[in-house]
Amino acid sequence: MTAPVVTMWNSDDSIEFDDNNKIAFGSLDPGVLSDPIVVDIFNNKGEIAGISTMESARIGTVTFNGFVSGDGVVNGQEVVENQMIQCKSLTLNEQSATAIGGAVTKSLGNLYGKVLVPPVNVVGLPQSVNGGHMALDTYFYVVSAVDETGETLQSVESDGYTLTGEENSVALSWNAVSGAVSYKVYRTTESGVYGAVSFVGDASSNEFVDLLSSLSNGSPLVTATVSAAHKHTVELSALVSTDATPGSVTFRIRVLYRYVT
Repeated sequence: MTAPVVTMWNSDDSIEFDDNNKIAFGSLDPGVLSDPIVVDIFNNKGEIAGISTMESARIGTVTFNGFVSGDGVVNGQEVVENQMIQCKSLTLNEQSATAIGGAVTKSLGNLYGKVLVPPVNVVGLPQSVNGGHMALDTYFYVVSAVDETGETLQSVESDGYTLTGEENSVALSWNAVSGAVSYKVYRTTESGVYGAVSFVGDASSNEFVDLLSSLSNGSPLVTATVSAAHKHTVELSALVSTDATPGSVTFRIRVLYRYVT
């Protein structure tokens, strides 16, 4: 497979950080943590099909010339050796930051390089259960898979399931999607018409029981956010030691990973 394509972007993914557009923390006072900068680390933002996964990805800092130590203060030695950069994973919902620098890195996990496939074979079973309050009607469903990047396209619409006086809910199931962390379920009573109010709920597995019918149809559902690119969002801050050498320092943010060709 194609090697991972790794890029780093600002918080709204509109500006790429590179040698011509560096991450800038501005002027810092010693001992005072800088304002955080949110960085999205992507694998395959260009959406190349079949790209390799970044396995065991981690982020760290090295000197301007790529060393984990030495190379002079002006080229980032102090930042690297004294671990002046703080990294917090927003993707992992971390509440505290880790000091990184040189051989000390922050683990991010895997960044996949291919888009999730939509769920298939969405089927329902009208039933009667405690807590069910669905009105007598015919219901259609679509399901999307979710990972750290966003949703897949929706599945093919299910058949219509008609509730009679004996049923008050619909039990749904579909084929599990490899790599999905959850699923989103949408419902309508008008086949093919899904609006913002058609969202029913999240499912942690490939099963879901629809109990309530308080939703109504709206305008057609906007296409889900879909990307072959996978990203990990981190928050970076700088904390300069009180005995640091005054002046400007340039260093590099480095992402390490394994991959299989």
